[in-house]
Amino acid sequence: ANINFNDPDSEDSLLIRVASASPDIVNAIQSFYINGFGAHPVSTFTQSHFIKSKLKVLTVNDIFKGRDWINPMSRLIFQNLKKQSGDMLLINGAQDLIPLISDPKSWNFSRAGLTFNFNVYEVAAYAAGPQEVTISWQTLMPYLTDYAKTEVTRFY
Repeated sequence: ANINFNDPDSEDSLLIRVASASPDIVNAIQSFYINGFGAHPVSTFTQSHFIKSKLKVLTVNDIFKGRDWINPMSRLIFQNLKKQSGDMLLINGAQDLIPLISDPKSWNFSRAGLTFNFNVYEVAAYAAGPQEVTISWQTLMPYLTDYAKTEVTRFY
């Protein structure tokens, strides 16, 4: 879609914030807001992660060994989303989450764990708002690469 930030008939903004998750991982968080004067405004968030020591964009394979993590985590995240969103959940099961949680753009790193973020309408109705589920590093540990295990201890 073409966005015209100079259109007087809409309110929109783009914000990019750069922060360090660890000494080696840098996050760029993009927040986009648009209010086209419809029923309600829409905000979306996405994140990009960069590995400074390797001068590259972080990928799933930098954090997880293989794909053994995806099914147990999708089930765990789905259970959490059902508790959070109840009848407002728009997905039918854990399998629907796999494309979303497999993309590092939905991730946020913290000391508490890896947070999977979902924009409005991705997994739940607008009224439920954006959803997030944090999985502890302890739970994720069997699935992490050696690099990720080292970085977990360095997250701010």
